[in-house]
Amino acid sequence: PYPDDSVVERDFGMTWSFFTPGISDSFGDSPLAEKQRAELAAMQQASMEECQQALRVAWSELVERAADRLRVDESGKKMIFRDSLVEDLQSFIATFASRNIAGDGVLEKMVEQAREIMRLVPDAESLRKDLDVREKARQTFASIEARFDEQMPEVSRKFRLAVIPRREAA
Repeated sequence: PYPDDSVVERDFGMTWSFFTPGISDSFGDSPLAEKQRAELAAMQQASMEECQQALRVAWSELVERAADRLRVDESGKKMIFRDSLVEDLQSFIATFASRNIAGDGVLEKMVEQAREIMRLVPDAESLRKDLDVREKARQTFASIEARFDEQMPEVSRKFRLAVIPRREAA
């Protein structure tokens, strides 16, 4: 069943802004124009930070999963991992440059380190069969995970979009 209209209205909202290039120029340096410029800059900055945070969280979870699944347990038994682990790593690495709109240099270095080791891994089966490559990959991802936790301790493993206060209709 669908929630009541009142629940939807209470829990969900939408904000929007109409931006017409040059409109601020018509107001010159008036207080209204300055206020609009400041609001736009703040919205852009918040959006960039949310994008960066989402990318960092996705990377953190992927690296943590890789480091865990590529290890060998205490009895010497290899942990099981699915083909999707390698596919997800390859996909993230391949699309990182286009998704790094905030220009996160720290994350870029980590992804590049992962890219180097993943060049040795054409598919999941190669990680299962070649124990040397598997161990190098495990060490690389464990190192990236440790560096991530050291350099970005503020990154939450859970991502929550910021709550934007509603504006009352005039």
